[in-house]
Amino acid sequence: MEANLKNNDVYKVNKGKEHIGTLKKQEVRLPDVYEQPVNYTKRDRVEFNNLRKDFDNGIRKKFLKSLAADNGLVATFEKVGLSAQDIKKMEAGKVPTGYQVHHKLPLDDGGTNDFKNLVLIKNDPFHKVLTNTQKTLTKDLNVGETVKLEWPIPDGSIYPKK
Repeated sequence: MEANLKNNDVYKVNKGKEHIGTLKKQEVRLPDVYEQPVNYTKRDRVEFNNLRKDFDNGIRKKFLKSLAADNGLVATFEKVGLSAQDIKKMEAGKVPTGYQVHHKLPLDDGGTNDFKNLVLIKNDPFHKVLTNTQKTLTKDLNVGETVKLEWPIPDGSIYPKK
């Protein structure tokens, strides 16, 4: 059964095919990143730019603060190697060194700035691999154009989990 992941549906990641992407011409397996069938429609640029502006002007900061304030994530912080200094940065709304805040379903499609659509992800190699895949899958799309894709989506709010 094909899903059309939009809005809240993106948060229900099915454990389908685990994603294998590339970085510097090498295959990289991303554990717990599962490919989800989506109907990807390239978003209007004005709408996209407004969402990106909102993200850059406060949503990223609020998301990071919410992660730092979540007592249920303390063990995860330790597992992924986030230091006390990294957590202090997050408490201040700043991205820890070596990480990015990533939209699971991108703003370029139907993704939102809802916290459930965001993940704190280690940059190298994980975010780089996802970005390479996403650019490859969507590089030839024009605004309003739709294509069916197997979209890699990390599970949870921090990646990798260990």
